Amino acid sequence: MYDPNWRQKALDSGDDQNSPQFAQQRALEAQNTAGGGSGAGTGALPVFNQPTIDLQKSYENLYSGSGIGDIESTISTKEKARNDALAKINDNPYFSEATRVGRVAKLDQIFQNDTASLRSDVATRKADLETRFGLQTKQFDINSQQAQQAFTQFSSLLSMGALDNASGVDLANITRATGLSSSQISSAIQATKDAKKKDVPTSTISYDDGVNQGYAVINSQTGEIIRKEKVAASKPEKSTSTAGDATVLTGAQKRAVSATATKALVAVDTNKDKRVSLAEYKKALTAIIADHGVESSQADDSLTAQMTALGYKKWKW
Repeated sequence: MYDPNWRQKALDSGDDQNSPQFAQQRALEAQNTAGGGSGAGTGALPVFNQPTIDLQKSYENLYSGSGIGDIESTISTKEKARNDALAKINDNPYFSEATRVGRVAKLDQIFQNDTASLRSDVATRKADLETRFGLQTKQFDINSQQAQQAFTQFSSLLSMGALDNASGVDLANITRATGLSSSQISSAIQATKDAKKKDVPTSTISYDDGVNQGYAVINSQTGEIIRKEKVAASKPEKSTSTAGDATVLTGAQKRAVSATATKALVAVDTNKDKRVSLAEYKKALTAIIADHGVESSQADDSLTAQMTALGYKKWKW
């Protein structure tokens, strides 16, 4: 018979919920959660079946089983007896002050000796109780984290379409791991499938806009760009002139090279005095060539032009 409180009882007793003794309860719980139990369909299903814990009840159960209450009751009885005897000593008119003080001191000493081991036992048991209680709350945290991780994994698989053809066994495993009902899981998978059917037809094309090159996902029906991914900077085209190794830059490429030249000058001018050494100039030149793949002469022309335009001077060339 399924006991809906078996997890709480396992926490209260400090037992491992994954131990073989709870295997039947876990199986019955999975069956009920998946809609096969007698309680299925009787009301709204929770979004999550997160582990629950009644901290106050757990502490009370641990406390009652520790025997601390019985020991403290014994101490209380002894303390009451001590107080009664103390009152009689203080109320006796025939005792001198010295006699009264001596008897009170002796009575306190007897009480302390008589209850010392009991008080030590209480302290030890309370420490054990706090340790077990801490372990139970930690286990609850672990269970909650595992459920959340399982749900995150389920969401990822769902969005990837990995669950489109999930079997009954797959649904049962997801149910156990996340606490979601099998009907909720099935509905989520079906909704994902339906959404895919309504997706806009797309195609992927390559592009080169003169500055960058890469790939773009477009609407196959309208040509609208849905997503654009840059792969690299555009490569200058070879000229058809007699100088076969020369390159011709488009206007967009020239502007891009000039922008890079400006950034390179600012980067190498670390002290901001607008004076560039030969080593710094070569460093900026290398950056331009690496970014755009242009000829060194073209990079040199662009860098020189930007130095003039921005007021940079040569230093110790």
